[in-house]
Amino acid sequence: MKFKRLKRDVDHAEQLVAECSEQTLAGVRRLRTAWSEGWTPWRIVLAGVAAGFIAGRVEPMTIINKFAGIRWTQIINTASMLFSGFRAAAQRDHRDNVEEPPAADTAPVPRDPSSGPQAPHPAEAATEISEN
Repeated sequence: MKFKRLKRDVDHAEQLVAECSEQTLAGVRRLRTAWSEGWTPWRIVLAGVAAGFIAGRVEPMTIINKFAGIRWTQIINTASMLFSGFRAAAQRDHRDNVEEPPAADTAPVPRDPSSGPQAPHPAEAATEISEN
């Protein structure tokens, strides 16, 4: 009897949650529709003028001037070092996770003087004077 009562209570609670979620989603849809319909071009212009007026009244330069120039430089320098450290760590992790193909043998091939004249390799031709 106790198990049946618990199961009934859980089923009832699940139904309440489902109904509440449906009501919430319907309210969100109505709000989204009302919000998008409410932004007419004249209201957007009015909001921009009001924001510009408020920004001008706050006098942002007085807030900026409270901090010395050297403090701003230190903040920017610290932030750039932090971001470059994150970038270097990410690149290192990426390099560690990617397998690189084996490198081709780039060592110069020694010439055998007994085999006669040979054409120089392209890198040698650019750096050495040909004897021909």
